[in-house]
Amino acid sequence: MFNIFAAPPLPVPTYSPMVQSVNPLDLFLTQAHADLYPPPPAPAATPTTGE
Repeated sequence: MFNIFAAPPLPVPTYSPMVQSVNPLDLFLTQAHADLYPPPPAPAATPTTGE
């Protein structure tokens, strides 16, 4: 059976889908990316009718 870990590590990005393990550094980078590039604001959940 071919073992992918037998070959030298390839310079793949940490966010590559091939990387299954999660470490604090990945979480930190993900959070930092979210802070730098926040997702578009979600629609307001307030009712259209005034109170």
